[in-house]
Amino acid sequence: MIKDINKFIKDKSKIISLRHGVGKIIGNFKMYDGVDDYLEVEYVVDGDRKSRFFCLKHSHDVRLLSSKKLIKEALFILSRKLQDGTLENNFDEQSDRFIEKDVIFIVNRIVHLLRKKTLSNKDNILLFSSINSLILEVEFVHDVDHMCARGIVSDFLKCA
Repeated sequence: MIKDINKFIKDKSKIISLRHGVGKIIGNFKMYDGVDDYLEVEYVVDGDRKSRFFCLKHSHDVRLLSSKKLIKEALFILSRKLQDGTLENNFDEQSDRFIEKDVIFIVNRIVHLLRKKTLSNKDNILLFSSINSLILEVEFVHDVDHMCARGIVSDFLKCA
């Protein structure tokens, strides 16, 4: 895990967060007690560079940004799974750590929630957040505005 984080820092890998947008990993801070380590992520807000720190053990709202190729694959998987009723991966078994989540995880979650006959309030919030996360990722990776990204995701949801 730490080896991966050091590689992400060296490569200045980008992460995505619904709350903060897209940023790049610039540091890893080990706390003296060894209980919680923090990841430093740099964001550009109104032209200014700002840093945020995410606890590695509790970083549920951040994940690595996917490539264009993986986004395209994920959108086709979303459409196909909604059409044919398959769901190969049990996403509940995946870790909540952001390093191990990717856009396929988000797509599987969306499919799973859309297949439920009734959604609880918590499920509705999770579905809304998952779709918004996918839209944000499409927006950034494809360098399009929010409405265009929303349209792209909507088209793949509709073709199911």
